[in-house]
Amino acid sequence: MDNERTIVETARVPISETWQALEELVDEGIVRSIGVSNFSTQLLYDMFTYNRHPISSLQIEHHPYLTQNTLITMAQENGIAITGYSTFGPQSFMELSAAFGKKANEIPTLFENSVIKKIAQKYGRPTGQILLRWATQR
Repeated sequence: MDNERTIVETARVPISETWQALEELVDEGIVRSIGVSNFSTQLLYDMFTYNRHPISSLQIEHHPYLTQNTLITMAQENGIAITGYSTFGPQSFMELSAAFGKKANEIPTLFENSVIKKIAQKYGRPTGQILLRWATQR
């Protein structure tokens, strides 16, 4: 227990250095592909200037309240698979300060969204299944 670290130290390392280290793992056969999370369109374009191995996937928050059309289109045009999280909508921001929480509470959750409920009723499916299908089809 004496050797256990209790302080997290940060390092200022450019994304390009991290990516190059990951590419070395691909070169050595340790990993097959590399993806990124929460990158913007501009960050992806920047990576295209130095990456040797393709960006295999992009993980982003993705639901009807945050569609990110430009980013998804750009990724798809460049052969980058999209992995979505928070597909049922952002619930975590409701726990933020009162200003954010008030706005969040004024907007119905995706499970209570009238359009999504109407689609679910039309097809006889749960709203969660409609949301997952929406994300998958995009």
